[in-house]
Amino acid sequence: MKVKLILTVTAISLLITLVTLGSLPDTVPVHFNAAWEPDGYGNKYSLLLLPAVNMILTAVYAFVTARLRKKAETDSGRAAEGNRSNARVLDTLVLTMMIVLAVIQMISLYMAMASGQRGIRPPDFNMITGVMMGWVFIVVGNILPKTKRNGMIGFRTSKSMSDDVIWQKTNRFAGIGMVISGAVTLVLSLLCGGLTAFIVPIAAILAVLIATVIYSERI
Repeated sequence: MKVKLILTVTAISLLITLVTLGSLPDTVPVHFNAAWEPDGYGNKYSLLLLPAVNMILTAVYAFVTARLRKKAETDSGRAAEGNRSNARVLDTLVLTMMIVLAVIQMISLYMAMASGQRGIRPPDFNMITGVMMGWVFIVVGNILPKTKRNGMIGFRTSKSMSDDVIWQKTNRFAGIGMVISGAVTLVLSLLCGGLTAFIVPIAAILAVLIATVIYSERI
């Protein structure tokens, strides 16, 4: 089911981009600073780059999850359950990522359409991206404790990769930290917006990463 959702999100983003291109000027903003002010311009067809990357990522995701599920059918016991669990986690993670990338693409299209037009005041995109990042942190925090020890998904340190129990404790700790940082990021982005919504997600994720590494090494 989530595979179809991911394909749908990716396809809609590409379709909207293709429909919008005809009404855009030849030169559009393609890069923005921390205040979401354009600081780089390019050909309008460069806006197809992100949807193209999304299509490639979707294809890679479909290949990886198919291998995990196929491996789960041939394995048995804990190994099979681990592969099935990691495939489900990857489903949720990729769907979340594709939704975020689709929103970023819509913001880019909006900025391209608004460029050169007077009287159009762009919304607080730092607030929008801050809220999105808070949501992503909460989603990731909820799926981290569900991962099984592997070399691809989850919080991996030399210590957590050495033992299933340490892996579980490390990813549970990281998951709690991500949910808390996500809630803080979401609330502060909504209340403050602006530069605060840009700084808080970066500070929050760094704090969780450092705290989790220290915790994992001390178990």
